[in-house]
Amino acid sequence: MKMSELYYVYLAWQWKCSICTQAVDFDPHQRQPPEVCLGCSSLHCFTQTSRYSHNTIRQHCSKLFVFFEWALNNKLTLINPVKHKVPALTPTIKHYPLEIIPHLCEYISAPSAEPLEALVLYLIIFHALSVWELQHAEIPTVLSLQKNIIPLSLPDTYYIIVPRPKPSRGSRTPGRPSTRLDFPAAASSWLKPLLEQFEAQRQQMLKNNHNRYLILTSQSAHRTTRASQAFIQQIISQASLRLLGSHCDCNTLRKTAAVMFADQGGAGTLRWLGWEYQQAFAYSWVQQEIVYPKPFETASRVEF
Repeated sequence: MKMSELYYVYLAWQWKCSICTQAVDFDPHQRQPPEVCLGCSSLHCFTQTSRYSHNTIRQHCSKLFVFFEWALNNKLTLINPVKHKVPALTPTIKHYPLEIIPHLCEYISAPSAEPLEALVLYLIIFHALSVWELQHAEIPTVLSLQKNIIPLSLPDTYYIIVPRPKPSRGSRTPGRPSTRLDFPAAASSWLKPLLEQFEAQRQQMLKNNHNRYLILTSQSAHRTTRASQAFIQQIISQASLRLLGSHCDCNTLRKTAAVMFADQGGAGTLRWLGWEYQQAFAYSWVQQEIVYPKPFETASRVEF
């Protein structure tokens, strides 16, 4: 087997303990699983599972190909051991069944809903915020000209600030037309009470008044740092596990919302929600694939 093929196998597979779920690298030269798990000391408990997605493997192999091409052109090697590029898969848009959205919306508008969970679900489903946008979203800063005037609360201002990501070669999306995200007036009857509960919860956590990030963690509340991607994913995981009995992913849930927006208002609607031109109109022609949330047994938990 050629070196490039061995590297592909190394990226594609791994050994995983069925007891403690500890993963071990897959050795292409030695295809037998380890006998003992170093994590839980169990015997003969490893199974072969996939490691990276096809697109991730393709990116790694492409970088390796370019490196050896550079080395070959600069006479640092005699051959390029990476003979073949990994082909791209047929583009598909993976989304959850649309039937799960009404169940999540019922929870969002329920008075008994956990404020942070409900608000994050609302921002993903109704405004298609990405994890990056949720991390960087800020509450508005309204300065008063007189000290005796109480600053406006989040339900009073009724909007948040969603910064645009800096463009890069890997992400050229222009972002949303405006950094100000106004909440709809038609939803004020149930959204304003949710914002009041959320702000009361946030103020109780907040230890640093200079932190204007919308979402706080027990650590970021003392600093001016933002929440991690894992923390936001855990919010959605906990809510979906409790409401649906299965684990939802933030990105797939956002794509599910995008499919609904595109079906109702056309793919051009997604341009207003931060999608790049080609990405937005792909929702009108790219094949769509329904995937199902992972069952409780396979959902991983992140502790903070």
